[in-house]
Amino acid sequence: MKKEIMKRLPFTEINIPGIEAWLDQMALEGYFLIDTAGTSWYFVEGEPKNIRYRLDAVTEKGAMPSLEKREDYQAMGWNYVLTHRRMYHIFRADNPNTAELHSDGLVESLSLKQLEKSLGTDLIVVAITVLFWFLFSMRTGHGLFKYPVLTLMTPDLRFIFMLFWSAGCIWNGYVSYQEIKKMRVCIAEGRTRELETKPLAAYPNEKFRRYYMPVCFLIYIALSFLFRPYSAGIDEVLLTEKLPVLEVLETGEVRKKPAWFLDSDINYYKKRKNLLSENYELHETREVLDEGEGEGIETSISGYYFEPVFAPLAEILYRDAVKKYAGLSGAELENHQISDTGFDSCIFTEADGKQVLAVLDGKKILVLEYEGQSDLREKTEVIKNVLESRE
Repeated sequence: MKKEIMKRLPFTEINIPGIEAWLDQMALEGYFLIDTAGTSWYFVEGEPKNIRYRLDAVTEKGAMPSLEKREDYQAMGWNYVLTHRRMYHIFRADNPNTAELHSDGLVESLSLKQLEKSLGTDLIVVAITVLFWFLFSMRTGHGLFKYPVLTLMTPDLRFIFMLFWSAGCIWNGYVSYQEIKKMRVCIAEGRTRELETKPLAAYPNEKFRRYYMPVCFLIYIALSFLFRPYSAGIDEVLLTEKLPVLEVLETGEVRKKPAWFLDSDINYYKKRKNLLSENYELHETREVLDEGEGEGIETSISGYYFEPVFAPLAEILYRDAVKKYAGLSGAELENHQISDTGFDSCIFTEADGKQVLAVLDGKKILVLEYEGQSDLREKTEVIKNVLESRE
């Protein structure tokens, strides 16, 4: 049984001269094309031969060239091998002296016109799709457009990946369209010397285009793993750090909230550092009883702490955090500012029983979302102590 091997296409799929020369070289090494699947091309091993391959742009509606075309080409010495992704048919001539498949430049140029049109249509569809996605993201208020500094410093990697992936699709489609157009014009005008095959090393752009998408995906996976939040044992953390938990803020008795479906009534996550020297978030839901016996009141708090590496970023990051969690910006900030708190800035808002307090103390930023019977405005001294403990 003959051995089959798979080789990655060393060129982009529209580099017709390069692919033809590569297939010829593979035949000289004893490997003959039998199938393709995207950039994975399959060969069967045999005796090395000096044969030639030619790619013929698809002009028919069917997946294969017409029977008449195959018979005409076979009479010329060119045998049909396969059709690659409805882009082009691949023919081979076992006799190296066989006349060229396309001797009329105008005819070959017209056959490439269909491929050029197809690539142009694909480019327009991709560009319009990306534009609609981008406008939809703006319309729905994605964080990158509403609070860009906060979004980039606590990155939404999926959105950033989609931006790079979309830009890569448009760029690759545009370059492919331009290359086919240039190839068609050169053939029609008889300037075929400009299309002479160069060594693979002369195509650095080709390698970049072929590996752009998989490299982007691998970087996305790596960064998702690197910057993923990781849960830390809250009991151990509280032994060494002071956090804005209910036990610190409330004056009444704080009880664990019994719930069979909850693993824990307090969750604490630390974030990987990028442009932030410290970044964590916590979520706690418990019962608070002011005095005596009986049922406590369900109380919840969420805390978001940011401390940028560079001090000039603190003010911008603070404003973005206030906009995200409190929904305030611009002139609204003055109306919700609390004075005489000891902070550089302290903003408070309340709606539907939910209080939001955001403070800026030097480079330290803390945002608290609270639902309970206490008033966060009366807890600023406690919060100040919590932040001062993070030195």
